Order: sequence, then C-alpha cells, then structure tokens
Amino acid sequence: MTELLVPGENVLGIRVHQWSAASYLEDQDQWWLPGIFRPVELLARPAGALDDVRVRADRDPADGSGRLDVQVDGAFPVVVRVPELGSTRPGRPRPTSRPSRSRGRRLERRAAAPLRRVRVVARGDREPADRLPHGAHRRRRAARRRRRLTFRGVNRHESHPERGRVFDEAEARADLELMKRSGVNAIRTSHYPPHPRLIDIADELGLWVVLECDLETHGFWTSSGGTTRPTTRAGATPTATASRAPSAATATTRRS
Repeated sequence: MTELLVPGENVLGIRVHQWSAASYLEDQDQWWLPGIFRPVELLARPAGALDDVRVRADRDPADGSGRLDVQVDGAFPVVVRVPELGSTRPGRPRPTSRPSRSRGRRLERRAAAPLRRVRVVARGDREPADRLPHGAHRRRRAARRRRRLTFRGVNRHESHPERGRVFDEAEARADLELMKRSGVNAIRTSHYPPHPRLIDIADELGLWVVLECDLETHGFWTSSGGTTRPTTRAGATPTATASRAPSAATATTRRS
C-alpha cells in the first residue's frame, strides 16, 4: 500500500463481503456474522526495522541456568532486555551465537508462572531504530518431566448476544479466570484463530491453548449400505493446498 499513499491525509476504504469463495473452505460451526470485528492496522516501519521476533525460554536441568534464545529478522545489531530481571544482552549473529544464559534465577513450577517481558531493540547509528516487546515463559515443561499431561479443557467461541463477534478484553479475562477457578487448564479456540489478546491473557493465567485454524469443508462423503466413504480427497489436491495453506500459515505465524 505504500506506493499508493500521498503526503498529508489519506482515506482508506474497505468493502465487506458476507460470502466469498473462502466461505466454503471455512465452514466450521460458528455464528455467521459479516462485518469487521478484528483490529485493522496500518504499520509504518522505519528502515532497518524488526520484521519478526521469536523468543524461546527454557532451563538447563544440568546446572539450573536459564536459557533465552532470541531470533530476529530484518534488523541487526539488536539488544535484548528483560527489565524485571535487570538483564541486558547484545545480540550475536549466527552461526557463532549461543543462547544467552543466566544463573540463579528463580524458576516457577506453578501452572501460572509469571510472564516476563522481553524487549528487543534494533540499534541504529545513534538512537534505537525500532523496538518490539515480547513475552517469555519457560517451555517444554511437560516434555522434560516425562509425565503424562492431561488437558482438562473446554471449547471457547468468541461470540456475544449483543456484540456478536466483537472482542471484549475484560469479558475474555473474566471467562478465563472463571475457567481457572473451575479446574480448567486448557482452551480450544473453536473453531478459528482467536483475537490475539486472548492468547496473551491465557499466557498470563497459565492456560494451555489449542489453536484451531478455520478450515473445514463438507460434501465430500457419501453413505451407501451403511458404509461412509469419501467421494474425493479434496484436501490432497494442489488446488485445495493453494487455497488452504495460506490460512494455516497465517494462523501459525501470528502466534509463533
């Protein structure tokens, strides 16, 4: 869109279609409500901006040290800060880089371990060129303990009798807090990616999230003599892959 903008005031027009070709591919159980019910943003990023940031936090069981692996696209050099821990580290380029380590930090074993804020700053010649906040939990808790993980989960739709699909953060937080008090430890985002803030809140409260991508079609199965069989395997065709893969990729990328 950059090449279409002119100096001064610009007007952005949006046309909303209730139905499209994608409606057949996105046929999950939900309320069919047209309109714009998610944020629409225009981003103006400076030269040398951070295109993407991926943060992974973990603990080395051998020596108890914390491990923070930060990968960035689109900018270098960078500085990584964890204000709550008083930690600041310069980024190092791969392949010579190693994850930053910190000893003696308190490790949380509760379901709702605190979410530490990580700030990644891209350095310009003199001043910060760009900065992005990020959250970091310790990952792989279930894998390293080698114990069976039981999901006591529920499906959660984003719908309201008056607001429809419009997201309300206070109501979402109240929903998730009620689930925690009731012994629920996981939610399934039925049946589409939720508002981004919902997963942030789940992170804060210590809930597992099973994120669904809205990809479900019907009409490819037939019943004959009590036997149900597929009439065609639409999901295996190149046309279907080209139509579905971008939706799945977007749902994954925005939360990775």
